[in-house]
This record gives sequence, C-alpha cells and structure tokens, in this order.
Amino acid sequence: MGRQETIQIHPMCWEDEPDTQAISLSAFDHLMPRIYVLITLVFALDASANTSEIIEHLKAGLEITVAQFPVLAGTLQTNEKDGSLWVERKKENTVDMIVNWQNEEEDTELPTYQELAKGGSPAAMLEGDKLLPQAVTAKQLFRGDNDDKDTPVSTFQVNFIRGGLILGIGVHHSVSDGPGCDGFLSQWAENTRAIKNGNRLPRFNPMNLDRSRLNSTATPTATRMQELSEKLPAFRLVKEPPTLPEGFIMPSFSPTMYHFPKQRCERLKNDCKPSNPDAWVSTYDCIMAVLWRATTRAKIPMLTPDMDKKINLTHAVNNRKILDPPLPDRYLGNAVSLAQVTPMAIKDVIAEDALPAIALAIRSSISRITPQSIQDSAEWVAGIENKSQININVDAFLGMDLAATSWQQMSSYTQQDFGFGVPKAVRFPKPDWEGYVFVYPEREEGVEVCVLLEHACQGRLREDEELGRYASLME
Repeated sequence: MGRQETIQIHPMCWEDEPDTQAISLSAFDHLMPRIYVLITLVFALDASANTSEIIEHLKAGLEITVAQFPVLAGTLQTNEKDGSLWVERKKENTVDMIVNWQNEEEDTELPTYQELAKGGSPAAMLEGDKLLPQAVTAKQLFRGDNDDKDTPVSTFQVNFIRGGLILGIGVHHSVSDGPGCDGFLSQWAENTRAIKNGNRLPRFNPMNLDRSRLNSTATPTATRMQELSEKLPAFRLVKEPPTLPEGFIMPSFSPTMYHFPKQRCERLKNDCKPSNPDAWVSTYDCIMAVLWRATTRAKIPMLTPDMDKKINLTHAVNNRKILDPPLPDRYLGNAVSLAQVTPMAIKDVIAEDALPAIALAIRSSISRITPQSIQDSAEWVAGIENKSQININVDAFLGMDLAATSWQQMSSYTQQDFGFGVPKAVRFPKPDWEGYVFVYPEREEGVEVCVLLEHACQGRLREDEELGRYASLME
C-alpha cells in the first residue's frame, strides 16, 4: 500500500518576518474565478533515483522560492463590505508539501510512468484528487460557494510512481494565473537544481511581485462605468450564482486530448490563410477556429439551438508582453485579459467555407487587447461596488459558447528541470468542466489540446471530419 507524509514548509528566514503582513491583490486578480489553478508535471525517473535526496532538494528549493514569492505562504481573505480580496501572511504560516509514495509493485492507485507515456499522458489518466489534496481540487466550478475564509493560497504534492514522479501544484486563481504559476515553477526548479549541484542561487527579480501596473487609482463616474462595461463584454455582474432547475441531473463529462502535429499545423495555417494579403493569423488562431467549429457541431444535437442564435468564443490572452514596458516573464499574479470574438450566428460559425474567416475573427479579438484596454479593465474593477459579483460572461457550461485558455508559451519543457530532467508532460489534471479548451505548452513536434465536453458530445467530436484532418486523438 502507498503512504503519505505532509511536510510543512517554512519560508527561508521566516523568523525575521513581521507577525502579520497584508498583501494587496490587483484589479486583474478580482477578474478570475475563485478556483485553484492546478498543474501537474510528469517526469521520468531512473530506477536508481534516490527519492530521499529528491525530497530534500525539493523541500530546500521550496523554502527559498516561497520566501521569494511570499504571497504563496498566505491565506486568501475577503472584505465583506466590498468583496475585495487580499492575502494575509502570518509569521508562522507554512505551506504543505505532501509526499505520496505509489511506486511499489502492489501500488495501483496511480498509473505507472510507462502507462502514462504510452498514451501521451492524457489528462483523463491524471486524477486531480489523487495527485493533490481535495481541498484544492473539490471546488472547480466557476461560480459557487467558493468564498471560504482563510483559504490557503498554495499547496504542493510530490507523487512517486513506478518509473517516474508527478509533481502537482495548486495555486488559488485569485492570486495567480497559469503563466504566473509557470514562472514560479521555473524559479523553484532553478533553486532546487542549484542546491543539488552546490551552485550559487539564481537571480530573482523583485519586480515579479509588483502588482501595481494592473491596478487603477481612478474613480469612474456612472457614465464612465457604462462606457467601460460596453468595452468589456467578457465580464458581467451576478448578484447570486444561478440555481440548477429542479430535477436537474448533472451529465457526465470527459476530457479528451488531441495532438496537432507540426506538419498538419502548417497545412492548417495554409487552409486558414486570409484572402487579404495584409492580414495574418497564428497557429493558435487556426487551431481554435477548428475547435470552435467542431465543438459547436458536436453540441448542436444536445442543445438543438436556433441556427441564427449568436454565440461567442471567450479566451485568455497574456498581458505580460502587451504592456509597455512588458511585465517580467515570472510575474506572479493574474495578468490575462479575456478576449471575446464578436458574437456570430451558429450557422456562420459552422458554414462550410468559414474556417479562414473564423481564424481571422479570433485574431481580431486578440488584437483588441492593448495597453489601453488593460487599463480600462483595471478602471472598471476599481468602479465596481461589490467585486464578488464579477463574473465571466460566457455561456459555455452546457451552453453553445466556448471558453479557452492557452498555456502554449509556458516554459515547462525547457526550464523546469529540478535535477532529474525536464518534464515529459504538463497537464491540468482531469478538469471536470464543460465547454472548455486547454491549449497545452507547445512542443517541437506540435501542439496538444484538451477538450472538455459532455460525454455524448465528445463521441461526436471524435468523428468530426474537419478536426480529424488536422489533429490526432490521444488516448
């Protein structure tokens, strides 16, 4: 049988810290759903690997890295008057690093590394509540009773499996987005590797902690707030979470992964080439165009919508390089805008020859994210009286819209070597959502995506002819 041990990590030099610190969060931190960002890294390990040494090095590296990113050792707090968020860090606070041994012959709770590698480490095989504590995996709905007090900002779990290691992290989304967690992981890896090799610790940029550029000091008038609301269609205010209809039975969901090989990506880009020679679309735009069309076709039999109904694609865009000057690559916080494609009729989204137009519409939505739009978003948040009412305006969960996020540019495959090689796979563990697409970090051989749909819709998606021209099923 496997066994677990919880190691409570004090940040380095914690004795010298003040008794209590209040860490402010930015306007953009208030735009994200109150769930955890979950990331799992799958590593191969040699049979000769010394697991005790690995644990000691990871522990020592984490002590340093949490001291560098002090917000991770805090608890999330909510101001009951205006719904604003902040993090309280007490001197004695620790973070949990759970060690889970499942690497003996009789251990069957987790897959072996060989089983994962055989299927390309599909997200469905990485069950979050087995790789991380249920405290961070249980509440993953975008709205709901997720406002508990004293919510730990972060937790970590090291899972030893036969032939490998799965490192799981959970960081509250009100504190950081995926790219911010990626920067933390890269810093932790560098610190751990330096300790293992007896080298000097790498440089840390203190600007990674500066949230001020994602705030606004403005006090917008009612007229200005109306103007800002019209500019920001991806958000709305919801006083009470919607209730489910009486007798509603939650359908089953399943994540399915697809691989877009490099050669087929080139073909796809050619098929999406705009007729205007001055226009340009990226590989991401083209992949999302195919997926939006395919998931829309897959959902039509379930929801039987009016074909004239207008739907949208809402997707995350990293602000770090859009701001001028850019934010540091390892900025820990939420620095994403939600781009929304101008709503289109279902019949136009799935029209036979519409693929280039859809890709161009996705590119246009990204182009609308500018330094000014980022400042507008921060000003809008500043003017909201009850920030707990901020909600993402997308009807994707059992609806006809689609939501998406991209980890495509994350650095896992090049920078996250903790002393035993870079990860072989990076995944959000078995997300239990619907109407959502993850684009995973890009590899040399192509792009991997995870599509989250109702089970019967997934079956139709697998048979989609257009998707099959460009992507292969991973299972």
